[in-house]
Amino acid sequence: MSHDVYVCGTPYEKALRSGEMSVLDLGPIAAKVGAAGVEYRTVYWQDVETELPAVVDQAAALGLCVTYASFATLYGGDEDTEAGLLRDIAHARALGSPLLRVFRGAGDDDTVARAVLAAAEAAGVTLALENFVKAPGNRLAEVIGTVRALDSPALGVNVDVGNYVKNGQDPVAAAAALAPWTVYCHFKDVRMGDDGPVATYPGNGFVDLPAVLAALDPDVPFGFEYPGEGDPESAIRAGLEYVRRHE
Repeated sequence: MSHDVYVCGTPYEKALRSGEMSVLDLGPIAAKVGAAGVEYRTVYWQDVETELPAVVDQAAALGLCVTYASFATLYGGDEDTEAGLLRDIAHARALGSPLLRVFRGAGDDDTVARAVLAAAEAAGVTLALENFVKAPGNRLAEVIGTVRALDSPALGVNVDVGNYVKNGQDPVAAAAALAPWTVYCHFKDVRMGDDGPVATYPGNGFVDLPAVLAALDPDVPFGFEYPGEGDPESAIRAGLEYVRRHE
């Protein structure tokens, strides 16, 4: 399998948010299903000062790689936003993550963006800009415009397949257009639920995922960011099997 696959906490969202599970439960799951590693998120720490070094030790012991995701924005922020992003970059570096997922945000003031990109470059961390659904800066043209305007070696793109569908845009066209900057992909399918499109495991929806795969570089890592469909481990395994069959 060319695409390294990372287990996200999304299938276990409720348990992680409630404290029923901790970040230290994700590594053994990734190792069990045969994933390359885990995508950790800023919102899942219960005590980052003790959990982060424990995660580093656990990942090394299990032979797992790590990616990291922030919910901070590059635009529309202030000094607190910048401080938060600098902290997240430091945590990404400590975790050994090559990237940090971020969102664009609103407005045109790029002061914060340029400051944190300089820090990211110094830390050896690439910021992966995602098209967060229904949020400012989520359109394909805005993502392309942002990476071109900032023109930084520390800025790439995370293609979230499901978010392009939910935003009413073609995920295949998006994957093709963003290929020069893509450093990560939230690879998932989409099915119709009672209230509209719902993310699901690859092969359980209507997205032309073979065409998405064809548009992506074969070495782009995948994060499995979708609900567990009542059986999280089976949903992760189904995604892994789909990727292995279609690469």
